[in-house]
Amino acid sequence: RGGRGRGAKAAAAGAAAGAPSRCCGYGCSTRILCRLAAVTLVVLLLYSGAGYEDLLALPTWRTWKCVFPFVYRGTPFGLAHYRRSRQELLAHYSRTWNLSMETRPEGYIGTDGLHDPGMAKWNDCPNRMAARFAQYHRIARRLPFRLRDCRPQARVCFPEDRVAGPPCRRFFAVVEVVYRREPKANVVEWVEHYLSIGFGHLFISVNEDERGLRRATSELLNYIECGVVTITGDLGGQSLGHRYHMQTFANDTFWMLRVDIDEFLVPLPPHTSVVPWLLPLTGRRGHVPLELFIGRTDFGSGGWHERPPPSIPAVEAYTRSMAKPTGFKALWQSDGLLDADILAEALNHGQSPHFAWIQPAGGVICQDFHPLPGGGVWCWPQMKHLFWPSPTPPSVRVESYPPPAQTVWAMVQATSAEPPEALKEP
Repeated sequence: RGGRGRGAKAAAAGAAAGAPSRCCGYGCSTRILCRLAAVTLVVLLLYSGAGYEDLLALPTWRTWKCVFPFVYRGTPFGLAHYRRSRQELLAHYSRTWNLSMETRPEGYIGTDGLHDPGMAKWNDCPNRMAARFAQYHRIARRLPFRLRDCRPQARVCFPEDRVAGPPCRRFFAVVEVVYRREPKANVVEWVEHYLSIGFGHLFISVNEDERGLRRATSELLNYIECGVVTITGDLGGQSLGHRYHMQTFANDTFWMLRVDIDEFLVPLPPHTSVVPWLLPLTGRRGHVPLELFIGRTDFGSGGWHERPPPSIPAVEAYTRSMAKPTGFKALWQSDGLLDADILAEALNHGQSPHFAWIQPAGGVICQDFHPLPGGGVWCWPQMKHLFWPSPTPPSVRVESYPPPAQTVWAMVQATSAEPPEALKEP
């Protein structure tokens, strides 16, 4: 498969053959205990919603910690941080952070991205949380853009007593990003992914000179003319770019996600859109959390040394990751900026690539988001707070996907025996 290492299949077979002994190596003193542990693990995985593919991938686990995603979900979202193939990893750090194999300088956040000893852990566990969007990406790549639906999106309106800011806005949820020197294929795939999960608009700042901005504008012209992308030039770096998006476009949306160009948010089953998860959480302070911290999981090369063929989307090519998240990103309600203490925090920390604000008084952040029977939300452990959001009024209608993504999802439905669940959502 393209640039995949020659020993990848052999390594997988070896891992499968060596699974029992490895299990005993974790402390099972006898074969009976080892088998009992294996049966218990399978039962636990099935109870937590693991599928047939998850069970088949058990022999490829490199650590027992791979069970972690099945027994604990901090939020109804996952965030995949794609390090991609070795070739792409080196190119990314070279052009973005000016690192090289020769100089070995200290890079991003005080670490050496090219020689990080923890890189091997990026391939510890099978992880297909984003792979179910692969068919969408394949069709989006082949479909001529002139066939996409580019009708204007309907404004989203809530009752005035439900939200603190303007009741009607252009979008329900948007994404903002600052990037530089990223290949066109990566950027287009990133844009398509966020359209595919229900974000209505993407605000992009290109941290380059005028020539770089013109190139990026040309590459994304279809999306700009379709009304789903707004692009600006260098705003003074990544930090100031994030702050600009926050201050300029807050009144255009109810929710804003802050991520990097190599990070893909995924709504977890049963939904394939973020809209059903976020609708009941849209509201005022005290009734709902105003900011969600979403765990970010590093994905490794998955055996790819060179860039995978263009026919294979990233969500399908890279399906091995670390066992647990190593960081987080924020999905937040813009109405939080109307409160003085949150605004002060946002102005102080709003340039962070990880969050809009940190914890002010009053409990507005969910580090761990757990839906409860009856519509409640339990936020813990950072803020042990129980919310009981108001039901979404019947008059509030938000499309699960923006129009250009609806075109692709309709084709996915037409080519699939079982259509995506989100296509059935109001």
